Amino acid sequence: MKLNEILLIAIALAVFFVSSAAAVEIPNPGIINDSEPFVINDGETLWIRPGDSLEIFTATVVVDNGGTFINEGDSLKVLHSRFSVKSNGTFVNKGNLVKADASEITFEKNSTVINEGSLNFDPSLIQNYAHINNSGSISVNDFAILNNYGTIYNTGTLSFVGSVFNHGLIETSGQMSILPLYYFENTETGIIENSGTISLDEYIMNNGIINNYGAIGGYAQIIYNNGAINCYLGSTLADEVTVEGNPIQWVNPDGGEIPEFPTIALPVIAIIGLALFFKRRE
Repeated sequence: MKLNEILLIAIALAVFFVSSAAAVEIPNPGIINDSEPFVINDGETLWIRPGDSLEIFTATVVVDNGGTFINEGDSLKVLHSRFSVKSNGTFVNKGNLVKADASEITFEKNSTVINEGSLNFDPSLIQNYAHINNSGSISVNDFAILNNYGTIYNTGTLSFVGSVFNHGLIETSGQMSILPLYYFENTETGIIENSGTISLDEYIMNNGIINNYGAIGGYAQIIYNNGAINCYLGSTLADEVTVEGNPIQWVNPDGGEIPEFPTIALPVIAIIGLALFFKRRE
């Protein structure tokens, strides 16, 4: 065997052992209730397989830099605990997070959060600084509080019942239902980009920017608008929705405001009138 062939085999074996050592799967403990933090470190993966379950009770779980938490299980519960995904950590949910109750959930900046299943946040505090990609369903339920400083990209379903404060970006082409029993505010730094459907079942406060390319509906609801609401061609706003404060701007795709009917009609009538006048003189 030639020297270069031996070197190639040695390099291949080295890469294999290094990659094998780096990809370490942590066995599902079933329940985490340790007094010490349960940390998923760089190169480690906690994987809840289909049919399995995990309960985090009065514990602290950290998905650290380079760590990965994948849930495909039937039941993931976070009860009276702290759950955080650090920068460059990854949380993928393809199963069912049945309940996050009396807990603190933090997704740090530059972490990866992907939801293809169901996330149900009951009375808990959720702090998001990450980019959440949701193609499943996310519910912020009664007594829960969501502070969004990052980005929520939604092609699935968002249901907001608890208190929601959007300081970042919510971009939705799916369904977003707002029934805030307490408060929904798009703050001065908040942006909502809607090309799907927003259903309002209660009043909301807008101090930021709402760009509507889709549909906003509801029944006898109020938007208190101290910011800007821009409705683009093809978008709709239900008659039952009342806007108080700053008026809605109906905007052309090129950024120009859509002229009202009298603005177009009066010049046309004037031109027709002049044409008839000169024709009569002739």
